[in-house]
Amino acid sequence: MHSTSFTRRAAGLCALALSLRLGAETLTWDQARAEALQANPALSASQHSRQAADAALSVSDASFWPQLSLNGGLSRRGSQGLSSDDSGSRVVGTPLGLGYGQGQEADSSSYSLGLAATYTLFDGFGDFYARQQSAHSLEGKQAAYRQASYGLRSSLRQAFNQVLYDQQNIKMLNEIMTLLVQETRYLNLEYQSGQQPRWAYLQAKSDEEQTRWQLNQAMLSQASDRRNLADLLGRTEDSGDSLAVSGELKPPAPPSDFSLDLERLNGHPDLLAQQAAADAAESAYMASVASRYPTLSANAGYTYSGGTSTTAGVGAWPPNQSLWTVGLTASYNLFAGGGQEAAISQAEQAWKSQQDTLRDEKASLRTALQQAWTSYRSAFDRMPVQDLAMQVGQQRFETVNRLFEAGQAQYLDFEQAETNLIQSQENQLSAVLSAAQASVAYQKALGLGFEDEGGKQ
Repeated sequence: MHSTSFTRRAAGLCALALSLRLGAETLTWDQARAEALQANPALSASQHSRQAADAALSVSDASFWPQLSLNGGLSRRGSQGLSSDDSGSRVVGTPLGLGYGQGQEADSSSYSLGLAATYTLFDGFGDFYARQQSAHSLEGKQAAYRQASYGLRSSLRQAFNQVLYDQQNIKMLNEIMTLLVQETRYLNLEYQSGQQPRWAYLQAKSDEEQTRWQLNQAMLSQASDRRNLADLLGRTEDSGDSLAVSGELKPPAPPSDFSLDLERLNGHPDLLAQQAAADAAESAYMASVASRYPTLSANAGYTYSGGTSTTAGVGAWPPNQSLWTVGLTASYNLFAGGGQEAAISQAEQAWKSQQDTLRDEKASLRTALQQAWTSYRSAFDRMPVQDLAMQVGQQRFETVNRLFEAGQAQYLDFEQAETNLIQSQENQLSAVLSAAQASVAYQKALGLGFEDEGGKQ
């Protein structure tokens, strides 16, 4: 029975792979990436925020243009005299002083239509720095979008790898289960015939139940990991039960030294976001300093007006008056209770705080990159060690299996060799997953998002 175990395992693997794919939607990494770019709500929200910042910059640009306004008005009014007695003015003819009065009546109407323009000639460069602040805010939103992109890319790739691992792990456990069920039946017959002790049968049954529990846990983990992947894809109403993935779990080799990638940190989204925040704080400080200077603006206007009156008998059209104005307006804030200087000091300290944070961010990114590289290097170097251990376990099992079938080895030796092979297979797959996730973590430390060449791998 045991001499044909690996043939049966290969056949069982193929059959299980076929059954898992029936009725399942299989995604490649490129397909998952494209779907998340289109449908992930967090990434979409960041995109809209970036577009809002772009519109805010256009609002700031408007301050450099003249402001032109059109205004008009239409009004009508009337007047009427009231009679008077010893108690004062009142309306005659009603007990409560309500009703129609007596005396001369008059009414009039008027209208106007005008055009006014203003232009700020000088404001201490306040508009310029306000515009710079909006520009840096847009840079910050662009960096925030890239932060969302590289964060989503990392989470999506890890979720993709986890589902890929789940599939391979379930295949392996099903394969092991098939063997252990056959082995339990075989040892039960051996025990019933008196050729094996009862503990050998119980040991086989225990191994079978342990593997069955592992398989059940793996199925539960797969359901949870599929749901997580569906959420990251933007399928918020999809449980992900029908999701399957295809691809290579084993990652590429890491660079020989993390310092080779240090220059790439200059484009890290976290650093760009902090740089934009520091630049915006500087512009806010310079804009507050501009409040110390006077403001000078030019204005001009032209207005047509006219009206009618029962007493004057003025015609309704065309307008009988026109008014034009041209002038300069200067203003300077002499005293504001100390608030002006306090606001300048506040903006200056905020700028200095952002500069310190920027320096700290640079150091943190370098440290995080080195740590991620160390983990990646260690996990990648572990894979050939586990490959070798699996080969040793496989050859040892084959040797002991032949001896056991020939009656030259005890069941305990066979069981230990089998357990060692199963553990080496599980460790090998676990090592590949660890290396794959360490690779993703290293790419995240570099800040690689969907838009980057490295983010497409």
